[in-house]
Amino acid sequence: MSAGALRVALVVVAAGCGGPRAPATPPADLAYADMSHEQRVAFMERTVMPEMRRAFAEFDPAFADMDCATCHGAGVDDGTYQLPNPELWTLPTQAGWAALAPDDDQTRWLEFMGGVVKPRMAALLGMSDYDWQTGVGDFNCGHCHPQATD
Repeated sequence: MSAGALRVALVVVAAGCGGPRAPATPPADLAYADMSHEQRVAFMERTVMPEMRRAFAEFDPAFADMDCATCHGAGVDDGTYQLPNPELWTLPTQAGWAALAPDDDQTRWLEFMGGVVKPRMAALLGMSDYDWQTGVGDFNCGHCHPQATD
């Protein structure tokens, strides 16, 4: 093989090695808050998504194929998503909660979100689950859902 052909072969091999890579898996003891963006994406894909997909599918089989956009919204594909996600149900004000007269389906959702999703997400993110009675804890519904202001 000539020197020129060898260089071309090395460039082709090197280019192949520089292709898309799986996101770096964060160390198990690394707190979510301390992860890089790439590590957070990997953690969400490999840990959070399977856990939340399973929880939601147990609650309602229609969620068996849920993906990142279910919680993060349409901006997931181009990285423009934001949390809280304005596409999710807006949490009422304190007065709004008091005036809420939930139906059976709404009650079922509130119990699932408050009793399953919120505590599991808090645990997955290494945060404490916010307790509305005591006002103690880090992770609450407002991390994902927008909050009404009036």
